[in-house]
Amino acid sequence: GEAVYAWGMLSMCVITASLTSLLLGYDVGIMSAALPLMQDSLLLNDFQMGVIAGSLNFIAGVGAIPFGTLADVLGRKSAMIVACCIFAMGAALMSLSENFTTLLLARGLMGAGVGATFVVAPVYLSELVPAEFRGSMVCCFDICINCGILLGYVLGYFIDMAAVSSDSKWRLMIAVGIAPPILIGIAANFLPESPRWLIAQGDRKAATESLSRTVLSRRVVIEEIDSMVEAVESEASASYREVLLPSTKSMRHALHVTLGLSILQQATGSEAAILFTPLLLKGAGVLSTRQQLLWAIPVGCAKLIGELISVPILDKAGRRPLLLVGGLLQCLCLYFLGVGFMFSWTYQWQILLISAFMLSFELGAPIAWLMPSEVYASGARGRAQSVAVSLNRIVSGTILLIFPPLLTQEGPAFVFYIFGTLALASVAWYYLVIPETAGLTLEEITTLLREESFGHLSIQSGAPRLNSFQNPFRRSNRSKKGTDPSRRRVRYGSIGRFKQSNGEAREQKVQKNHAVPRIRNKSDEVHMSSEGEMTATPTASESENCMEI
Repeated sequence: GEAVYAWGMLSMCVITASLTSLLLGYDVGIMSAALPLMQDSLLLNDFQMGVIAGSLNFIAGVGAIPFGTLADVLGRKSAMIVACCIFAMGAALMSLSENFTTLLLARGLMGAGVGATFVVAPVYLSELVPAEFRGSMVCCFDICINCGILLGYVLGYFIDMAAVSSDSKWRLMIAVGIAPPILIGIAANFLPESPRWLIAQGDRKAATESLSRTVLSRRVVIEEIDSMVEAVESEASASYREVLLPSTKSMRHALHVTLGLSILQQATGSEAAILFTPLLLKGAGVLSTRQQLLWAIPVGCAKLIGELISVPILDKAGRRPLLLVGGLLQCLCLYFLGVGFMFSWTYQWQILLISAFMLSFELGAPIAWLMPSEVYASGARGRAQSVAVSLNRIVSGTILLIFPPLLTQEGPAFVFYIFGTLALASVAWYYLVIPETAGLTLEEITTLLREESFGHLSIQSGAPRLNSFQNPFRRSNRSKKGTDPSRRRVRYGSIGRFKQSNGEAREQKVQKNHAVPRIRNKSDEVHMSSEGEMTATPTASESENCMEI
């Protein structure tokens, strides 16, 4: 029968874990309002302002590394609670800061908390939610970033209207950020631990109890636990050296995907455009601080709308199409922004283009957080996610650091032309490298990685060598006709067994994502169907686990 989920508990898990990303979003949004007030209050120079703006991301990048290990040691839930406590302490210290040194220390604590949540929460969600909903549910994490940005813009605007001193305004803006991590940490205590992490610790009973809190079907729970056990037994915990210097081709491909997505997501300057929207508006002729904050709100709304468009269709449309379409639209918007600033278009047009850029960015942005947690096995997932977060935050911090002086020295037109060129380069990379992982369970992806059929397909008897990793989208590699029912096989489970499907819809999904046939080992035979399609027949030792459909 079909799995029956406890949607109340599952929703609580998704919402609570996703809200951890609101911490970064609120910081980005509120700092756009607080930075000018902070500069006047504490007499900070331009260099110190750049350091304060970018330091959180640099430290988040460094802080992500140890929290990858901590998540594997303490567990996903406990590491999430620790991260929330660290961020709350940093926000409290920052709201009380009287000089640059204290501000920098506070930003360090907040950065460590952000880095930790960005490692732990996506891994926790990817290991807990059902495969058919994993893309949409995990990407709620990214939705909350944009909710936080919009919340920061709105609160910044209204706090700026308060009849208090400028010094009190920015302190109040930062102090509001203390409440969310405290509430999230309290709520996290009531969540189940990741069953995959519990299996890795050898606690099958606790894993069964944990999974039973989100899956109500006892039979499905037992099958999933068995699948997790077999997957964990066949893999070992990976060190950072093994993640960064992989010895197998499939792991090198996984690293390539992780590093590329982490860099390219931030290389187009989206976070700099969000944080320095008031500065861009000032250059466009909007001199009133309150008007700058007011016009920044549509930019935050557009960013959230883009997310709300992409997440519901992520599992249906697939990862690749959203990355390609989003990248192309970003490129167009950035080039038009460059033209707009070059020919001094009105600020309304520039706001419209910045908003369109934010919407386009969000079409593919969630995938940069989702895919690193998909392409690695459980033993390497925590460390791989920490590497992805670390690189992503360091790239973001670097762009935030150089953005203000580059804007002043070269002008906004030059800056946006550079970002537009980087967006175009990212589209080419997505086209050539990114595989499609929609609809696969983590155990299925783990099996593909372990068998090294994730990145290539070797065919015997002098047949051509197909590269499904680089070309999974090309119609030439996909079946244009249905496979002969007498020869069709569907692959399920975490250890490469063939099982009869529970429904035609699931069968079609698996066939779509495994359009290029996989040959398990050199002893497998290759047959040609009457329509010219290849099918792999298992050896005699595997025939007990096979079923013709």
